Amino acid sequence: MGASSQISWEPEGIAKALVLLNSSVTWGTLPKTDQERYLGKMLMSASKFWKGTLLPDFETMAKFGLNKLDPSEQRRVFDRLVPESGRVMFELFFWMLDENETTKIDYERVTCPLLFVSGSEDLAIPPSTSRLIAARYGSRATFHEAAGFGHYLTLEPEWKRISELCARWMDNVAA
Repeated sequence: MGASSQISWEPEGIAKALVLLNSSVTWGTLPKTDQERYLGKMLMSASKFWKGTLLPDFETMAKFGLNKLDPSEQRRVFDRLVPESGRVMFELFFWMLDENETTKIDYERVTCPLLFVSGSEDLAIPPSTSRLIAARYGSRATFHEAAGFGHYLTLEPEWKRISELCARWMDNVAA
């Protein structure tokens, strides 16, 4: 599929503000940590993962995504997961090989305020990476590192703190 097949749409005016919880990696973002590099290597060893679906094993999910949940809760959440699109994983982790530049963003065209919330204990998309992505939006972005949280902010025991933070930010943006 070539770049000409990319869907074109006009994002202006769609949102008045955006909250991004442990947002995905965007085009041009290199891994900043050993854990991010490990996840990329793990994908490379998963055969032709981009042609199908992919569900990491329990141990990988427990370490990288569910690390702030107690073990019984980790298992309960994992058992409810369904496989991810291998193509989406390819577009996120191997953006430099994606001819469609699916995750490429024209940051200047995003004109609304953005709140980035990243768990301090997120090993999949750590705060260092999230902070770098937020910086690309300049003064439109506010970054918050949620101390003690992992990747799945809304599944963790103190999720209401995240909800309240986002609601306060939205109230301030609307004021």
